[in-house]
Amino acid sequence: MTLARLLNKTVTVQRRLLGSDDVYGNETQDVVVVGDVGGYIEQTDETEIRDDRATYISTHLVLLEADTQVGPNDRLEIDGVGYEVIGQPFRPWNPRTRTVPHVECRVRVVEG
Repeated sequence: MTLARLLNKTVTVQRRLLGSDDVYGNETQDVVVVGDVGGYIEQTDETEIRDDRATYISTHLVLLEADTQVGPNDRLEIDGVGYEVIGQPFRPWNPRTRTVPHVECRVRVVEG
């Protein structure tokens, strides 16, 4: 199976940019849709924190098309669920083909 066949989810890349100041003088953030790319997602970890309520924190690995421009403050939307990119995305080098075959991102669920 080729990697291209695994990238079967539509991933919407969203970039957060600094916007204007609100009425209290705080900077706001505007969200700009960069575009849709092919992707693959799998859950890598889930943690349950118990206080007065149950809190679930799950992290996932997302593979994106090689030419995808994504950064550590970007958001991804997959199947109606919002994810936040954790850290700098990784672009693995394949010495056999001398190319970067995909982009790897660690993400966490922020809504959905």
